[in-house]
Amino acid sequence: MRLRNQFLLFLLIGGFATALHFVVLVALVQGGLLSPVPASTAGFGLSALLNYALNRHYTFESDSPHARALPRFAVVATSALGLNALVLHLMHAVVGIHYVPAQVVATTATLIWNFALNRSWTFAAAVLPVPQVKEPES
Repeated sequence: MRLRNQFLLFLLIGGFATALHFVVLVALVQGGLLSPVPASTAGFGLSALLNYALNRHYTFESDSPHARALPRFAVVATSALGLNALVLHLMHAVVGIHYVPAQVVATTATLIWNFALNRSWTFAAAVLPVPQVKEPES
């Protein structure tokens, strides 16, 4: 799949996952169950599961085994979660922006990070060793 089409599909799937993230975030905060950063973390986790399944199959058309791709995805998602939490905290607690627009900034900050790493590492085709062929002896 061409890079542009792949990125557009990544955005579309990410849009669905982001909607889930925001629903969980707002429900937990407005319900008085969690403050914005932990609520965002919960939403992020659920959206990551959706992202993995849909992006693996549709965006990257990966046949990489789950035993290889899932741990890599977890590393990328965990690093993105850290970036998300940091940006959200800075925008909300330090700068004083409402948590929803602050989450939009945080989501945007993680977008390119996630695409680049998932494309080049998480779902990249496994490189198999090239078998050595012995040359006939003369």
